[in-house]
Amino acid sequence: MVATKFYGARVTELNGTQEQINVLGKQYDKSWVIRLNCPETADYVAFEGEYDEKQQSPKYIVKQVRHHKSRTTLYVVGTEAKL
Repeated sequence: MVATKFYGARVTELNGTQEQINVLGKQYDKSWVIRLNCPETADYVAFEGEYDEKQQSPKYIVKQVRHHKSRTTLYVVGTEAKL
C-alpha cells in the first residue's frame, strides 16, 4: 500500500440521506467528496488525526474516481447504513 498525503484537498462531507442517495446511490454512515488539484487514483482514503498507522484503520473505500482536465474527484464512503 502506498500512502500519499495531500494538503489543500477540498473535502466535503455528505450529511443528508437524500444527498448521499443522489450522489452515491445508497446511504452510508459516513461519506465525503474529495477534490484534488492533480490527477490521482486511490482505493482507500484515511484522514490525518484519525488514522492509526499500527492498525491501519480507519480507512474508507473510494467508491468512485472521476478524472477531469487537471483535477480528480474522489467519492469516499464508510460502511453502508442499515435501513
